[in-house]
Formats: sequence, structure tokens, C-alpha cells
Amino acid sequence: MHDLIEPGWTLTHRAVNGLDLVVVEAGPADGAPVILLHGFPEFWWGWRRQIAALAQAGYRVIAPNLRGYAGSAAPKPVASYHLDILAADVLGLAKACGVSRFDLVAHDWGAVIAWRVLNLYPDLVARAVLMDGPHPDQLAAYAAAHPRQAARSAYVAMFQPPVLPELALRAFGYAALKASLRGSARPGTFSDRDLATYEWTWAQPGALSAMLNYYRALRLRRAQARPPAITTPVLVLWGQGDAFLEPGLARAALSLCQAGRLIVVPQAGHWLHLEQPAAVNAAILEFLGEGAETSGNGPGPPALVGEEADMSIKQQADQEIEASRDGDADLAFLLPEDQWDAFLSQTGAISQGDPPEATYRGVRFKRAPVTAIIHEEGF
Repeated sequence: MHDLIEPGWTLTHRAVNGLDLVVVEAGPADGAPVILLHGFPEFWWGWRRQIAALAQAGYRVIAPNLRGYAGSAAPKPVASYHLDILAADVLGLAKACGVSRFDLVAHDWGAVIAWRVLNLYPDLVARAVLMDGPHPDQLAAYAAAHPRQAARSAYVAMFQPPVLPELALRAFGYAALKASLRGSARPGTFSDRDLATYEWTWAQPGALSAMLNYYRALRLRRAQARPPAITTPVLVLWGQGDAFLEPGLARAALSLCQAGRLIVVPQAGHWLHLEQPAAVNAAILEFLGEGAETSGNGPGPPALVGEEADMSIKQQADQEIEASRDGDADLAFLLPEDQWDAFLSQTGAISQGDPPEATYRGVRFKRAPVTAIIHEEGF
């Protein structure tokens, strides 16, 4: 694992709630701390496209392997993976690192845990960026009301029996897990080397059962019918083509947030942090940076991300407007400055103000110095 460490990064071990967790750290020791929580079936290396960007921006990056993953301690009882225990690990990790308040960036299972952290320890998290991970109190009810999501979530039931899921996933060199990663991502997202690296972590003693125990422990917890409101400012990032989770889950989670924003990233699926890293990094840095502002004017819009090179700028704008018509949010789009003139020419919109804005089909567009386009909701 040490050969994955880049210059300026440090691989350490932290004692967290009686367990030894593998942790990668980067960035200045006195920087604003940000904890990165990976999902299934990744490990800290899933953040390889974000760690350097955050560290270079001055953040102290703390990226653990969650309990059971890739060399972190893997207790055997299913109850050891109860969601509240997983949330307590985040608190314990912060304490072990000498951190009292932090930003949180999370994906997939990491985001599920993060939602629970925001409910249990709201004063500890300054801002949170959560990617393609449902709120744990909403998934079952949403799936019951949406048959397509129920079908997408069928693998959760398949993971419940003992032993058999491990045998199936381990067969033929973890072929099913590898196929799932590649089949749900943009072509080229996972190289042969990437999959070999992941396979090495899956093969660690007790790791595969521990990873599956996250799903098995779901049955030990009853979802709250009325989840409490989330007071921490939250940015939800969601891949438009997520093969596992419908975007309705993102909007459902957003409804619980008193200060929430949703960004849907085009040309990205479930692995958006690896499929569109520049776009995702821009959105993360913009949002976390708002927390450091002291102007008192409240949070502003994030950078918009995700260019579709095979479509005209007008077609992109039309597609995003139509995709967003089902919400009541006040829509605002940001276009990268190198697309601004083409947008005006193709749509006939008139640029006004400084920074420039234009209205097209009743929707505001703004010029921004970023490299992609998405849409935002909330705030």
C-alpha cells in the first residue's frame, strides 16, 4: 500500500474506538481539517483524485480506511458495523487526530455514515459534501414507493446470508466486483492496475466479510419515520447516470437539510469523484471555501461542472433546463468563460452586468471561470 502514497502524503495508523485504522494524511498540519469517507468497495485510495487538490488548497486531509477495509481492524460480529458505531468512528478519528471541528466529504457508504454523523454530532461538522449516498432513514421507504429503485437495491438482500455472498464475490478473481465497477462507470475510469489494487485490498484477511457486514447490519437498525432536520450546510453531488441510486434519493435527502444544495453532474455515474475529478474538485473547493468567508452574505453558488463535448452549448443548456423542470428550486446555471460567447451566439441571449449574466428560456446563466457545466438546486 505504501507504493500508492504520493509525495507529501503520509500513511499512519490511528487508534479509534479500540480499533486500529489505516489513515492517509496530507496537507499542512495547521490547515482546516477535512475528513474523507470512502464507500464500498473502495478504500482511502478512492480519493486519489481529491487528496492533492484539497492539500494544495491548504486543507489538512484525513482519509481513513473505514473499519474492516484494507488493513484497518475488521471485527467479526455483524453488530460491530451498526450505523451508529460507524458514525462514532468518525468522531473517534477526529479526536485521535486532535481535531474538534472539521469538514466532511463522503461517497457511497461513506455518505450514508456521514448523514448519520450530521444527525448525531451536528456541532462537529462545519460543512459536508456528500456524493451518491442516500440518507439511511429514507432508502427503504423510497425503494418501497419506487419499483425501479427497489430493483437497483436488490443486491442489498443478496448480501444478507452468511458465507454465500463472500464465495460469489471472491469467485474467479473477484470477477463480479470488478465487473460491477467497470460496468457502472464511464469507460476508462478503472484501469487494470486500479482493479488489481482494489483486489489486493479485498483479499486482506476478514476484509470481504467486513465490507458485507455494513449491509448486514442495516437490519439491526429501525429507520426513523421522521428523520430530524440537518442544520449543517450540505452540498449533495450526484452522478446523473448513477446505476445504483436514483436522483430522487438525492432530492429526498436534500429536503431534510435546512441549508442544502444539490448538484447533478452530467457524464458521470456512481463514481463521479473518479469519472469527473476536475469538476467534482471544483465544486468541493468552492463549497468548502464558502465556509471560510466572513462577509455575512450567506453561501453563494458553486462552480458548475461536467462538460458534454459532443453537444452544442445550446443543447447542453436545453437538456439541463428540461431535466430540472420537475423541481421548484430557483435554477441558476454557471457556464465556463470559454463557452460564454458560444452560448450567447447559439441562444441569442444578451449578456448584462458584471460579472456577466444572461437569461435564456426564463433561466439565469452566469459566466464563471471553471471548466464545466451542471445545474444547482437549493439555498
